[in-house]
Amino acid sequence: MSGLFSKFQIAGVDTHKKVLNLQMNEELSNRLKSNIGSYIEDNISVLTRTFGDPTRHEDGEGNLLVTGDEIEPICDTISSNKKFIKDFGTGWEIKVYNAQGDIAYIYSDDKFLDKPELHLDSVIAKGQQEHDENAVRLTEAVLNAVGNRN
Repeated sequence: MSGLFSKFQIAGVDTHKKVLNLQMNEELSNRLKSNIGSYIEDNISVLTRTFGDPTRHEDGEGNLLVTGDEIEPICDTISSNKKFIKDFGTGWEIKVYNAQGDIAYIYSDDKFLDKPELHLDSVIAKGQQEHDENAVRLTEAVLNAVGNRN
């Protein structure tokens, strides 16, 4: 388990509420931010909508790679550790924060209750709308500039 913890530190424990808080190191936090940014850009740019592959940031189950590769294993390991369960019981909520202290993931009972991926659809939709509006304005400006008003 020590290898899993190399990218996290324990930020706090509340035994009454059964909450364990972990904080990512700066590198992992930056990778998460980068993956989210790339995922959103892939989904709102014309070229990648036409030619790109937004799934290159996913693990095949809809999780960003940083979630599937880095966050889920440590949550699974803690929540299924026999000694941990024997000593402290089940039903723990694991909250994972980024390096800046913002909550990024909430995990309990073998599933994520919240993670950045759940919010990306609305961000992508908003970005898509802004992208389309900008594309229309840009197209109109180009047509006006060349004098073609058909």
